[in-house]
Amino acid sequence: LPPEPSYQEQVDRIRATPSDVEHIVAHYDGQIFAVDEALESVFRVLEETGLEQQTIVVFTSDHGLEMAEKDKLCTGYHGTVWETINWVPLVVWHPDLDPGSIEEVVELVDLAPTLLGFAGLPVPDRYQGRSLKPLLERRGDLTSPEHVVFSASTVVSPENAIRLHSVQGSRWKLIYDVAEGTSALYDLASDPGEESDVSAQHPDIALRMVRQ
Repeated sequence: LPPEPSYQEQVDRIRATPSDVEHIVAHYDGQIFAVDEALESVFRVLEETGLEQQTIVVFTSDHGLEMAEKDKLCTGYHGTVWETINWVPLVVWHPDLDPGSIEEVVELVDLAPTLLGFAGLPVPDRYQGRSLKPLLERRGDLTSPEHVVFSASTVVSPENAIRLHSVQGSRWKLIYDVAEGTSALYDLASDPGEESDVSAQHPDIALRMVRQ
């Protein structure tokens, strides 16, 4: 449901005071530092026990947080599929993988088939994701530039429902508002902050992504 007016008023007050935003971001940075220290302990134990050669470590998140962007602040109380929420860390460590970064757009549903692939186990037909193992092993791109990934923002009251959809490729991203029946297209290459709807300039792309 939409945020209560009192919540939005509090967000507006915080956003109007840069030092308040910096204070909250500092707390968040502190949480990240604590997780970083915890991961150091995990890797130390793996090394001490000799388990690192048969272990895969994955670090990721189910969603991000707004730090005063888009009139939002640090909560899942509001529905959103902006990049501040969708773009989460995905770090995969395996003793046989070379360090590096990958730019291809992937989904969290890809994790299960990826882990099964590294374990040498079959992927059930009902799984929707794809194994990222070839990508992580630098054996070429998995998909064509037309490949897209999906996300959704759900509500649980008064009934379970999807409020917002997004469909996204390497450059274009479309957000579809179920309640309003409207959509907006963003060119992430030139507009990573998702400020300008360019549906009118690229109607063919917008229509294709709505259909997807």
